[in-house]
Amino acid sequence: MSGEQVLYNRPLPGARVNMAHPLAQGLVGCWLLNEQDGLRAMDSTPYGNHGRLTGFISPIPGRFGGPYFDGTDDRIVITSPPSLPLGAAPCTYEVWFQAQRQPAATLERFLSRGASAFDLEQAGDAAIGGIAANNLGFYVVGSHVDVSETAVANTWYHFVVTYDGITARSYVNAVAKTTQVVTANQSGDLVIGATGSVSYIESRIALVRAWSKALVQSEITALYLSPYAPMGMKMFL
Repeated sequence: MSGEQVLYNRPLPGARVNMAHPLAQGLVGCWLLNEQDGLRAMDSTPYGNHGRLTGFISPIPGRFGGPYFDGTDDRIVITSPPSLPLGAAPCTYEVWFQAQRQPAATLERFLSRGASAFDLEQAGDAAIGGIAANNLGFYVVGSHVDVSETAVANTWYHFVVTYDGITARSYVNAVAKTTQVVTANQSGDLVIGATGSVSYIESRIALVRAWSKALVQSEITALYLSPYAPMGMKMFL
């Protein structure tokens, strides 16, 4: 899957998820991040988990390819979304992003639940928190897990972490990476681009979704090959 396909084969602003689509079963949040102006990130599911942009210049740049998060103060906050999983309930979090490189030992978050209860993250140019330099990882209640994938600057990635109530599994570009037994405790806000008001990430993020179930390999591969299929659209390969 090329970055150009993510950039140019996107639904129009205001598009809605076809909740009858097989890949939309259990989908509880879908943020296309393709708004052309304003300070809201609209949820394309019926649940209405709309986000509030902070730090961005309005109108936000980058209808194609998603907004650019500057690593300083840009984030999107979805306040206590009632439809998202809580505690140790099964879940899947997905993000399409274009990597950048930070010249420091930092852990930056693509997304997080509550106070670092369930995070998708990337290390900067030095190892930190058990994550090797420039590698992708995730964090679940006290455990950082390095997924052994180095994020190359200006390259697009599909990053998914699933949790079935016992085991967390990670996938990068539809390739299974790690399996880890953890105890999740999901709660609070969903923040895209940071953890609360810290750990801001420098990246372009094109798509974020959340499910109330653990997706399986075949579903993740289908979403990698056709990211907007639940919108009733096909990506042309």
